[in-house]
Amino acid sequence: MQDDELVGVFSVERDADSEVPYGRLGVISPKHRGARLSRNILLLEEALGAGQWPWAWFTALGTLRHPHMQATFERMGWELIGITPGFDREVVAPGVVKRVYEAVYAKVLVPEELLRPRAQDLDTCGKGAV
Repeated sequence: MQDDELVGVFSVERDADSEVPYGRLGVISPKHRGARLSRNILLLEEALGAGQWPWAWFTALGTLRHPHMQATFERMGWELIGITPGFDREVVAPGVVKRVYEAVYAKVLVPEELLRPRAQDLDTCGKGAV
């Protein structure tokens, strides 16, 4: 909030089975874009993961329609782990809504909590090269 004006919204969703939090929604008013609020959203998400809700890692999506959030994820040390087609919808023109590609990002907060795969378990071709 800035005075009485809503400038951004952020929500986190937790998968009940895996207990992995997912940054579901982050929206910043066009008037306030460029104020580094997306960076603050990621800092808040990481603080939740490190503090009140101690999880080993987080996932979040960033639209591929606008590169700003992708750049923010990468500057903040999040790793691109995939791309998903049509996961979300965006207004692309007045009255026109289209499905968009999104980049899937993850950040490991507590690496010692994760069991790393063995190299041979990642070999899907059977040739010993990963």
